[in-house]
Amino acid sequence: SSAWDLSSSLRSKIITGFSGTNDTQLLLPVHIRQYDLPELQKTDAIVINNLLQPENESYQSLPINATSNETLDQI
Repeated sequence: SSAWDLSSSLRSKIITGFSGTNDTQLLLPVHIRQYDLPELQKTDAIVINNLLQPENESYQSLPINATSNETLDQI
């Protein structure tokens, strides 16, 4: 589901969701307003910090048709 599926401009109740970061805020339906809890405002910085760690500097890609066994072999 997407925010468009879960919401309606006719709803009067608050809908709570969590995506981990607020980088998709601009993709929300126009009638939806995002309110970040104060205690979660540093989540984006934590995620970015984790992504920029040295162990994340390289990656291995799999072919589009990789099987589940091939995927597990890479892990």
